[in-house]
Amino acid sequence: MTDEPRWKPLNRLITWVVLPFLLVALVAALPAEWIKSRVTELNGPLIARGESDDGEKSMAIVATAPRDTVDDATPLPVTLTLSNRSAETIDHPALLSFDAGEGFEAPVLAALNRQLPPQIPPFGNASLKVALHPNNVLGRYRITTVVRWTTAGESGHLATVLLGPVRVHRGWKADLLGFGAPILSLYKDLALPVVVLLAGFLLQQWLGRLEETRRRTEQERSHVQATWTQMLPTSHRNTSEYYLPALRASGKMKPTYDAWKRTRDPAAAEGAAAECLYYTMLFAREMKEIREKIGGAFLKSHHVEKVVAALWKSVSSELDRVLGLEDMSLVLMRMKRHEAYPSFMQRLRSSKADTPVRRVAERFNAWLLDDYAEILVPCELFTEIFQHELNWPYLHWYEEDDLVYPEREIDSLRGQLRQLLSTKSGGYRAAMKQTDGEELAMRLGAQCAKLREISGLLERYVDRAKKKATVRRISP
Repeated sequence: MTDEPRWKPLNRLITWVVLPFLLVALVAALPAEWIKSRVTELNGPLIARGESDDGEKSMAIVATAPRDTVDDATPLPVTLTLSNRSAETIDHPALLSFDAGEGFEAPVLAALNRQLPPQIPPFGNASLKVALHPNNVLGRYRITTVVRWTTAGESGHLATVLLGPVRVHRGWKADLLGFGAPILSLYKDLALPVVVLLAGFLLQQWLGRLEETRRRTEQERSHVQATWTQMLPTSHRNTSEYYLPALRASGKMKPTYDAWKRTRDPAAAEGAAAECLYYTMLFAREMKEIREKIGGAFLKSHHVEKVVAALWKSVSSELDRVLGLEDMSLVLMRMKRHEAYPSFMQRLRSSKADTPVRRVAERFNAWLLDDYAEILVPCELFTEIFQHELNWPYLHWYEEDDLVYPEREIDSLRGQLRQLLSTKSGGYRAAMKQTDGEELAMRLGAQCAKLREISGLLERYVDRAKKKATVRRISP
């Protein structure tokens, strides 16, 4: 399929409308150089000097203009510079007259004098600028300027400067307009048909582009629909079988830890600690299932997948470090999917001393008393972000309010993450100063690196989530 038929209207437009129009414009422009050549424009600068008539030459005036020929439609800029050559202050300098003859409009002296300072210090200067507008009277004219001032209380000092002659001629543009009046009339007759033809052509092109955009949009929509027709069942199955159990376990870690902290009875505290251990291990077991069975969490945004993976990596690395990688692996292998709390507790109580589950429990109880709360910040971020993002595949199913971005919760957790990073960074710097703190410094340095990575990923995620939420709110 060729694009030749699409270009035929454009070729006709260029051949029968644009080219004749340009030819007429060229014929109209040919006399311009001839008219312009009739006018001799010297365009040389003008400079004139004048001094005071008091014999002491205490004042000098320099008048300048950039050219000595102007057309009757162009203003002539004139600059006056007043120089105090004496060791006394010049008071009240003012223009007494500024006469350019009938060739220029007379400027308002009061407006010009406002440009001058009330005093000119010894050997100082003052200047003012005047724009002289031609008066449509052709000829040559001299510009006469008289300045008056007072020195040491003595008034009546005068200085005069003559600038010129300045030639005022008729501009070649005006000649061209007069010469081209018939052609302009022809342009006026042709303007409406040409505008109608151009408008029709542009409308046709716009409608063609609009149809092409609509076709591409419809094609893209059909591709998206076909993709989601295949992906939505898989996404729904992964959510129900893998993601939601992991979310349930991660969401329980912070409440059970808070309940353990509030417990004062030793027997109840032991049970609360065991419940904390259960949900922590259950979270790790469900994430192990996600990794082994489906290869990881698949969401609508690759960046969100990176955020979720970084948060889980931060939690899992601490679990392996504190509880022991080998013992953790053995406990998770023997732990069933979706294992209930009674079943887990029965296995824990019936286990012998110095078994993997016993060692993990003992290390966990010591961890609770130390810094277990630190992993709850990335864990809560994981829960909030994962839960919010899992709803997006159901965009056309849920109500809009069900997809509201949890801005307040995530901003609060980001503040806790920054505080945790600050604490770890301070501990790292203190460990570096100790002679035997190398191992601690390496551990804290690795933790700081993970927290900085999470903070950077969250910054971009929050920006994109807020922008998406804003667009969603303003969409019709």
